[in-house]
Amino acid sequence: MADTPNMELPRDAAKLVLWFKGLQQPTGFLVLRADAEVAHIQMLMGKTDEALASYQRLILLGDVNNPKLRPLIEAAFETATPLLLETKRYQDVLENCEFYARQFPEGALMAKARQWRDEAQRQMAMSAAPAPGPAP
Repeated sequence: MADTPNMELPRDAAKLVLWFKGLQQPTGFLVLRADAEVAHIQMLMGKTDEALASYQRLILLGDVNNPKLRPLIEAAFETATPLLLETKRYQDVLENCEFYARQFPEGALMAKARQWRDEAQRQMAMSAAPAPGPAP
């Protein structure tokens, strides 16, 4: 089994990313689909942070050039981005929306992506604004 590439799961995170990217397409699709299912289960269990990590893995590691993977990546974006807003991870929202606009310029979620981006920018601006001084 050691002579066959991608049969042993690496323990190091950086090697895991390289291992994942080297998977043949059917296996890569199954891994991404499994990540989507795990994320859904994590949400049902109330494990928002873990679910977000799983959804973000789909978004960041999925091959957007593969038509079979695009719907999974887009669904992960649609689920993760509002969660990022709810948990006040505004920079991550901006990065997700930028990614979506770049990779899915004609995507069905472009209007939502713009709304989420605008909301994140508004929240960031509000938290950066100085608190009002005491009334005279």
